[in-house]
Amino acid sequence: MRKTLSLALIALMITALVGCGGGEPAIYPVKGTVKYSQGKAVTGGIIEFTSQAPESKGKNSSGNIQPDGSFELETPGRGKGAYAGDALVILVNPPSEFDPTKGDVKKQSVFIPNRYSSYQSSSLKAKVEPKENSISLVIDPK
Repeated sequence: MRKTLSLALIALMITALVGCGGGEPAIYPVKGTVKYSQGKAVTGGIIEFTSQAPESKGKNSSGNIQPDGSFELETPGRGKGAYAGDALVILVNPPSEFDPTKGDVKKQSVFIPNRYSSYQSSSLKAKVEPKENSISLVIDPK
C-alpha cells in the first residue's frame, strides 16, 4: 500500500512539473532595414524593440544595424527573433571609437538624432507578426 501510494505521489509530482512549464511566449524572426527619409541607409547603431503585447510587455529584442541599413533582432536567452505584437522601437548611435594614433576619439560617421534613443521621445513603432517578419523603418535625420 505504501509503495503504491509513493509511486502515485511521484507520478502526480512529475505530471504537475511537466504541466507547469507555461514558459515564455514564442519569438518570431525579424529582419529589416533602417533608412533616413531621403532614402539613404542608416549605416550603424543598435536597434531595440520593446514588446507591448500583454504576455511579453517590457521584454526587449535588439540587433546591430549593418552598414547597408539592415538588421536582425535577437532576444536575450532565446535566440534570433522577437515577441509577437506591437513594439516600441529605439535606435542608438554606435559607440565612439578611440583613435590611438591621434590620442583622440574618432569622429562618428553615423548620426541618429537623440530623440530616437529614448522610448519617451521616439515615435518609432513596429508590429511583429507570428511569422517571419521584414520591417522597414524610416527616420528623419533632423
